[in-house]
Amino acid sequence: MSRELIEVARSYIGSGAIYHQQQAGDCFRAPSERCLQVGLGPAFDCSGFIIASLCQVAGRPIGDWPASLRHVRDMWQASQDSELLTRIPIVEGSILVTSRAYDLEGEKVRVPGHVGIVTYAQADEVHYVHASAKSGVVEERPLRTLDTILGAITLNDQANFSIQCVGA
Repeated sequence: MSRELIEVARSYIGSGAIYHQQQAGDCFRAPSERCLQVGLGPAFDCSGFIIASLCQVAGRPIGDWPASLRHVRDMWQASQDSELLTRIPIVEGSILVTSRAYDLEGEKVRVPGHVGIVTYAQADEVHYVHASAKSGVVEERPLRTLDTILGAITLNDQANFSIQCVGA
């Protein structure tokens, strides 16, 4: 799946990219219906881009993706205790998870905050395709700093998406 996932990810390069929180509001506490729908295309937030890419590789509609895995922090948590996602070494075709600092109730915390699909991985250099809200497009580039990397995850079973769906 890794080569195909990279090809699919690259096919989205140049598509629009948005910052999810600005479009959907505060999804940290209780995701709203809007939160579950914004960023899944044609303009993508980072996790929406991952969902669209994985669903395309799996031959499944985006609506089949579990709503409980809509955000990067949910995907990261699920990789610890889910049958759908698992943690793996950072390799080409893996889903790279990095941390971001957020201000939650007046306190800065670092949480899983961004994802992309690894296209090149060596000990001191990682390239990935991601939905960049900063540039406004899906792009491929080297990761600027390796110290924000939390790890990588992958989809275990492409055909076993939950029936509780995004946007349902």
